[in-house]
Amino acid sequence: MSTFADLVKEANSSEMKKSDGGFFKFVDGNNNVFRVLTSPEIMYEDFDNGIVFKGCGFQGTPVALAYVLDRADNTIKLAKLKWGLIKDLATWEGSGDFNITGEYPMRYDIRANKTGTSKQTKYTYNIVPKESEVPADWLAKEMENKKTCRELIEKWQEKAKAGHIEEDEDDAPLEIPAMPDPFPTIQA
Repeated sequence: MSTFADLVKEANSSEMKKSDGGFFKFVDGNNNVFRVLTSPEIMYEDFDNGIVFKGCGFQGTPVALAYVLDRADNTIKLAKLKWGLIKDLATWEGSGDFNITGEYPMRYDIRANKTGTSKQTKYTYNIVPKESEVPADWLAKEMENKKTCRELIEKWQEKAKAGHIEEDEDDAPLEIPAMPDPFPTIQA
């Protein structure tokens, strides 16, 4: 008989498991610990339409794309950092408590608490008060083949633009052929 732990291990090792796409995923609870490794790049997203860009017809909420060190498995992942976190970091930058300087990688981990689902999701953030260094040689090796956040955002925007162009063509009025006379004339 399998234990639940065996089932989790089997599911995680299966080739059938969907990939997370290399993104840091916020899970419910107070167990989301990560370290921001690269300077965040601002982009805008609409909850229903994804990434937005100037002239696309949508407005979005700012998020910051950055590479983070996920402390759950000690791997580097992309993260869409919520605007609330960016505002908290801006506040903490000015305080003397943690000496956050805007240098990357950051010297502190961040703990995120996630509650709620969908549009009602709420996040709160705290600095983990233990300062530590990320080894520069390890970070350089891990990042050497990764695209920058700016390059990724530009790629996604171009892909979104292409989608909007295709949608615009699909939204063009259809040419409807003339209908035959519904009451044919009877010749006597």
